[in-house]
Amino acid sequence: MPEPRLRLLDDEELPAAWRERMTPGQQNDILRTFGHHAEMFDRWNEFYRPIMRDGSVTMRIKELMRLRIARLNECAV
Repeated sequence: MPEPRLRLLDDEELPAAWRERMTPGQQNDILRTFGHHAEMFDRWNEFYRPIMRDGSVTMRIKELMRLRIARLNECAV
């Protein structure tokens, strides 16, 4: 498997507001990846959250669909 091109940021490198929201010991790889460009995360979150939270299909089914699509496209993540 190819190595990722972005390294995950350490806690002290993340924006202060993000560090306050993190649970100690919790895996926060999305925040650690998007931390390189916090504005991009904010825009991604504005797009992604309504898709996952709104509508008549449950979040569980949406996540299962997302994982299946990723698998079909051979996405390693």
